[in-house]
Amino acid sequence: MCARLDFPIDRLDDTSLAVSEACALLLADARPDSVIELALAAEADGGLLVSATTRTIRGRPPRQTSFTWTVLAALVDSVDATAADGLVTIVLRTRPIPANDPDRTDGQIQPDAVRP
Repeated sequence: MCARLDFPIDRLDDTSLAVSEACALLLADARPDSVIELALAAEADGGLLVSATTRTIRGRPPRQTSFTWTVLAALVDSVDATAADGLVTIVLRTRPIPANDPDRTDGQIQPDAVRP
């Protein structure tokens, strides 16, 4: 999905890692008979919305002070978690970094980085 949205490779990798971390958070408290439902949606601004949901034992969102949560927040533009009726959902939102953004680090040489 990231490739279809023209994400640079580094952003694609970050998003993939974030989805894996979100699922790992959910698995830590998932009921033995549950599955993780993953939904992906393209957003109007060219971004990606990822939602991961499962039925958990405690029925509470993960702690937002954990190391894993901190990693999630660093990898995507926003992360949120909700809980209702024993279902916990983690929502990730990310957008591609434009080619001329100074934060882009996918190995492409930026014009201002060229030295004479």
